[in-house]
Amino acid sequence: DNVRMQDAYIGFAGCASSRVGRNIVWKFLQKNWTKLVERFGENSRFLIVFVESCLSNFADEKIASEIQSFFDSANTSTVIRAVKQVVETIHMRSRVLKRDSKAIEEYLSQQ
Repeated sequence: DNVRMQDAYIGFAGCASSRVGRNIVWKFLQKNWTKLVERFGENSRFLIVFVESCLSNFADEKIASEIQSFFDSANTSTVIRAVKQVVETIHMRSRVLKRDSKAIEEYLSQQ
């Protein structure tokens, strides 16, 4: 209640920028999505920004499926496009990681 609505996502986005933090934010979102929708409104831009800034850094196909399933059941029409874009981004990151992981590993081992 003490954080202005337009600033509410910033802490979450910062936390989601790290590997450990993004898992924490994803668990928080799953547990508290209904409360977030109630607080900010079903048509709030905050929900879109939250999804885009807090979930797009994953690179795991399993997480992409979890995100898609969660939002399919959450039935929040405002975030449909954002979820689709996030899931596509995660799939792309996963493919790049699979394709380039050996080269990255070799490069880092030489440093």
